[in-house]
This record gives sequence, C-alpha cells and structure tokens, in this order.
Amino acid sequence: MRPPPKERKHGPRSPAHPDAKKPAPQRNPGDARAPQPRRHRIKALVRGVPGPARRGRSGAACPAQAEDAAPPRRLDPQKTLETFDYAACPKLSQKEIADLATCRFVERHENVFFVGPAGVGKSHLAQALGHEACRRGYDVLFMPAARVLAQLAAGRADGTYERRLAGFARPHLLILDDFGLKPLRPPAPEDLYELIAERYEKGSMIVTSNRAFAEWPDAFGEPLLASAALDRLAHDAHQVVITGESYRTRATRKRAADKRGGNDTHAEG
Repeated sequence: MRPPPKERKHGPRSPAHPDAKKPAPQRNPGDARAPQPRRHRIKALVRGVPGPARRGRSGAACPAQAEDAAPPRRLDPQKTLETFDYAACPKLSQKEIADLATCRFVERHENVFFVGPAGVGKSHLAQALGHEACRRGYDVLFMPAARVLAQLAAGRADGTYERRLAGFARPHLLILDDFGLKPLRPPAPEDLYELIAERYEKGSMIVTSNRAFAEWPDAFGEPLLASAALDRLAHDAHQVVITGESYRTRATRKRAADKRGGNDTHAEG
C-alpha cells in the first residue's frame, strides 16, 4: 500500500515565495496622498421635489423622488402610441403625432399642448410622447399641474422654494396634466410663471387641458402674469386639438350593449 499523503501546513509563506502577498504599505494619516473614500455619483434629489425620471429597462419613466415628496404619477406602460385608438379621433392627424414622436421638439426645447374635452385621449398621447422621449434617453417628469403648484407652494412655506423650482426645471421634458381644471389661486399664478420662465428655451413641456388655449389666461386670474407666461409657453409651440366622444362614455355604452346581448342570449336559451 502507498503511504498516505503528508498533511500540508498552511502557515505563512516565505517572503521569497512568488505568491507571497506583500504587506500593505502604512500611510501617515496626515499624508495628502492617502486614498480618499470613493464617492458614488448619485442623481441629485431636491427635498420635496421629485427629480428627473430615469429610463427603465422597458423604456417607461421611473421617476426619482425625495422621501418626503408626494410621489409623481408614473407613466402608464399601457399609454403608448401603439395602444392609442386613432379611429375614435378621426380628425386627429396621425402624421402630426408621428412627427412629435420623433422627439425633435424636445431637442429644440419646444412645447406641446393637447387640448380638448375630457376623455378623448389627451393624457394618453402626452404619456405616449413621454415614453418615446424616455426611449431616446431624455429625462421625463409627468405630474398633474395642480400637484406641481402645490409642491411649489409648500416650498414657500418651508424655505425650499428655489430648490423645488430647480427640480421641476431640470428634466428635459416636463408633462403637466390637467391644467386649468380650477382657477389658480395665489401664489399659483406667480409660481407657474416662474416655472415657465425658468424652463423657457432650456427644456420642453407638454401641457394637457380641457380648456381651449384662448381660455388659459382666465385660469391664471392675473392678466399680466398670464400674458408674460403664455407668451413664453406658446413660443414655437405645437397645439393639438382633439375632438370626439369620451372613451369612458364609449366604454360604458359598450358594457351596456354587451350586457343586453348577454341577457338576450340567456333568454333565448
């Protein structure tokens, strides 16, 4: 029989051994050349203000936010150009929407308005363009206009107004949903003017509203601020007017028809 192999002792290797590890050099704490702890780059978040959206794997916007901020509304993954029902809006120019989907308006810092009655797809198209911008690497933030103004008003109260304003001015594309549902009350007109002025020729905005653009000054309630703000907002802007029947009304009518059809079939059976 062969003798068993000798047991190897795993003691410290000789300094002459080629695999021996050299002891780490001792540095003087006061030595300026001592390595500093690595700082990881983190997207800046403004206190109380959601930061720019980051593009997710699916291309949908993933809005970053501060812990004490009201959460922004995420882009609905179902609200894309592929799922939009153009048949319900026969007067809507598909060519115009396709041109907007190239996101050249974001590159040129231009704005887009979707106006029309409730339920015709304004928010759907706004989010669809948001998805297209995300797919092209742009930062996108989607929030109801009322919530943005509420955040800015809160900033006046806690001393973070400038930081919050900077947070909303930062994204390449800011989508304000449902502007003008209610008349603006001070300080909202001034805050909206400051936001528009801050983003003017620096970033793009998409605004959806049930009001025709000619009625937007009435929502401000401040003629001078309205004139100054809307003059900047409308500069080189694209206005898309959507008409048609509310998809909610269509869905309700379809459910009722399906229910009646089911009852008739059951009665015949």
